[in-house]
Amino acid sequence: MPAFAFQIRDDILGLVGDEKTLGKPVYSDLREGKMTILVIYALNKASEEQQKKIRFALGNRAATLDELKEVAELIKSLGAVEYADELAEEYASKAVSLLDTIQTADSEALSMLKDVVKFMVKRNY
Repeated sequence: MPAFAFQIRDDILGLVGDEKTLGKPVYSDLREGKMTILVIYALNKASEEQQKKIRFALGNRAATLDELKEVAELIKSLGAVEYADELAEEYASKAVSLLDTIQTADSEALSMLKDVVKFMVKRNY
């Protein structure tokens, strides 16, 4: 579950993050044609015309930065970021709940693990 939360957050940052902070190009998932949870959600919510715009950019290495930005804005406007954020939080919360069931003498290590899980869904890089 923590891995799902981490990946979802990574996908969100790839769409809305800052290139300098991330250390990788924004919109790279779109350019590479990755069917992230954001893209899947947006395609399910989009009109036929909006779907065409998303599909045009998805995997299109010739798409311009402006075209990718327009598609990213469309995906955001369809509520995909909010949905993905909630899903990542849900996975993180379940992971923390499972960690709470572990009985260990090393409560400090357990606390640190919980903090790592919580950080994964709040990180900006």
